[in-house]
Amino acid sequence: THRPFAQINAFSMQNGFILGLWVIFAHCAMLASFEYEILSLVSVFMFLSAPIVLFLLTKQFRKTVAPEGMFTITQGFLHTFLNMVYASTWVALAIFVYFTYLDKGYVFDAYEAYLQRPEVIELLSQKEIQQQMAVSLQGMTIEETLNLTYQMNSEIRMDGRLDEIMTTLYAVFLLGAHTD
Repeated sequence: THRPFAQINAFSMQNGFILGLWVIFAHCAMLASFEYEILSLVSVFMFLSAPIVLFLLTKQFRKTVAPEGMFTITQGFLHTFLNMVYASTWVALAIFVYFTYLDKGYVFDAYEAYLQRPEVIELLSQKEIQQQMAVSLQGMTIEETLNLTYQMNSEIRMDGRLDEIMTTLYAVFLLGAHTD
């Protein structure tokens, strides 16, 4: 029997693992950028190209599932949505394992060492930078700071949803698919 959700779910698990590895390597590049600054560019590139990787995975899924047949918006959206769910699960697991068993304070020590570099101290001691920091945080209570953090996280999550929608639309319409 043909079970479309099971097929979409199976492909999403595999592709979510690939996308998750991509983002995990982006995090690794970000961590290594504390020692080798050039890797910060690699990290930014990898983070910004994650939607492109998702699009390519969805395009490959479409070629496999419906090489000449009908590929619906529902199939595309479910694939990209589940891809993001599985990828974020792998990334969360990797971050948990890293911080629980491997980090031993490295991130905070490296960030502290970065802040103590002479060029960073010079940059942060500039009057304009200090004024910007004072204005941006002026009068904020802990509750307001937490609320701002929550709002920023909500925007990041919404950006993920927009990535899913855009990837679906590209995969469906640019590749000549049909709607439900």
